[in-house]
Amino acid sequence: MPKPTDELIQDLVADARPVTPLQPPLVRALLWVLAVVCVFAVAVAIAGTGAVMLPRLGDMPYVLEFAGTLTTAITAIIAAMTLSIPGRSDAWALLPLPSALLWIAAAAERCFANPQPGESIFASAFCFEFIVSVSIPLALTLFFVLRRIATVNLLKVTALGGLGVAAFATALLQFFHPEQTTTIDFSTHVVATVLVVVLICTIGQRVLSTPRR
Repeated sequence: MPKPTDELIQDLVADARPVTPLQPPLVRALLWVLAVVCVFAVAVAIAGTGAVMLPRLGDMPYVLEFAGTLTTAITAIIAAMTLSIPGRSDAWALLPLPSALLWIAAAAERCFANPQPGESIFASAFCFEFIVSVSIPLALTLFFVLRRIATVNLLKVTALGGLGVAAFATALLQFFHPEQTTTIDFSTHVVATVLVVVLICTIGQRVLSTPRR
């Protein structure tokens, strides 16, 4: 015989557990970004490669490329966190667009000003491996932060997350890549970024759509 409604309500209330509200998406995004930047700073300090950046600060196209890359990473993560909340405008997906265009334009300017005729397509294998290998652990930490989101806008959230982690990996690469950017380098960065976005979209939609207890 089914329980009376009053008893059922009492049972539900007795089993209820307090729920900790999520912090605002901007706060969560900036905390994640801060953690990543701190880890990167430690990695660069241990590797002793920070000095390679100093001579480049007088190269305006390089400064614009690096600024565009880093800003794309930050804004993509902010957009991903924001769109993980139901009811947020899809216009947030455009947040990283201006900085991404700056990144691409500045990188294209540098690599086409420094052509390397006859360069092998495998000359930038290190760049490809670096971007992919750094992006994967970053994506895992991002999935952990996003694990409590509602399963809405998953395609946009995972695509923006993939762009964010790939851009962070590309920014870190600059500390381990003392050579001038070439056309092959630029093409490799684009291919690696697209691959990371596709992987993160594919894996992330499965992971984040899994019911959590």
